[in-house]
Amino acid sequence: MTTMLNAVPREILDAAIEFFRIQGLQGSSNRRRVMGGVSTMEAQQLVGEWLDTRDGEGDKINVYRSGEQWVLETWSEDGCHSRDLMQVTETVDGLKLEDRGGNLFGEYFLLRDDQLHLCTESGCQALQSA
Repeated sequence: MTTMLNAVPREILDAAIEFFRIQGLQGSSNRRRVMGGVSTMEAQQLVGEWLDTRDGEGDKINVYRSGEQWVLETWSEDGCHSRDLMQVTETVDGLKLEDRGGNLFGEYFLLRDDQLHLCTESGCQALQSA
């Protein structure tokens, strides 16, 4: 017995292609916005590299600074990547780095004595240097 697959109607195929084209454009424009464009990337200074090993996670976290702008970059073991602009506040405990877009879990980072800490409502945990 042979099975024949129905061809996808051309309208659906065209709509899908357009959807993914738009998504790709939005993604690339967001990357350019967050990264500050290629020319300013070269001016960013690497502040440090750390590993987030909570709960078996293996995320690598890089923090960059360019003037007053701070960027936190995360690389997950599964290949996912993010670059987030950070709001930096000077505190008695160190520099508090919070995602400008907010954090649903109330997490933030604290940079103290060249060591990055991940902080939650239950306290802060030092991340391992990479």
